[in-house]
Amino acid sequence: MVRIVSFRHGRNFQERLLSMGIQLDDVVKVQQRRDKGAVVISKENTRYALGGGMALKIHVIKET
Repeated sequence: MVRIVSFRHGRNFQERLLSMGIQLDDVVKVQQRRDKGAVVISKENTRYALGGGMALKIHVIKET
């Protein structure tokens, strides 16, 4: 499990994630990591597929 602590890019990027239901301080589980940085994460009962470029713009810390 990881906690989202910041987004690397501007407001448009953050608004796009918010429209998907992903926001700062969310705790998510990394379900799958693929080549070129793509990831599948889950939050509660919802899964999100993020491309490598998008995933690189999200800073997380590991939950203890």
